[in-house]
Amino acid sequence: MVVNPDPKPGRWLLPLAVLAMFAFTFMFVRTLPEAEVEPRPVTTVATPTTAGDATEEETPAEEGEETGEEDSTADTSSTTTTLPPAVISYLSSIEALGEQLTSMASEVREVNSSWEERTITYAETEERLVRVMEDVIVWQDNVVQLNAPSMLAASHQDMLASSTRAAVAATTVVEGLRSSDTGETRRDAAVEFDAAASAFVSAVQRAHTTIGS
Repeated sequence: MVVNPDPKPGRWLLPLAVLAMFAFTFMFVRTLPEAEVEPRPVTTVATPTTAGDATEEETPAEEGEETGEEDSTADTSSTTTTLPPAVISYLSSIEALGEQLTSMASEVREVNSSWEERTITYAETEERLVRVMEDVIVWQDNVVQLNAPSMLAASHQDMLASSTRAAVAATTVVEGLRSSDTGETRRDAAVEFDAAASAFVSAVQRAHTTIGS
């Protein structure tokens, strides 16, 4: 009698059927085409610009490339300082007055020297010295009428004092010429006039230094 080694041969049918289904499904999926993935839309957000801004994206300049813009480190500290018109007018006036007084002092020295050497007559000496005296009186009046800026009050006071010295000295020079002395009064007055002129010019220079011009 032949013995059946597997008394229930039908029990293998279900596992074999399931295995066949897995194999068929795997092969079927492999043969399907790959699904196409649609790209997601990109939303662009517009950046608001103000007047004068560039509408195109600027590309940074490469190293060493000239951008055409001025160097931001350029020295911009040098500025021109404009003085008020009143100060400019005052400085111009005292400069001219100083030159006038210097010219008159030169005339007094020349006339006195010529009279000492007797290369000119008494009449000519008197005429020229009287002319200087009259010019100095008019000149001093112009100095007094100046309106000095408050910042130049100190130097202006020195100019006023020097102008008074010059007017007195010019008058004394004429008086000394007309006196009966041997010329001491005239000579001393001429020296005083020259010193007053130098003092006035020095005050003018101090005024310019104070302003910084």
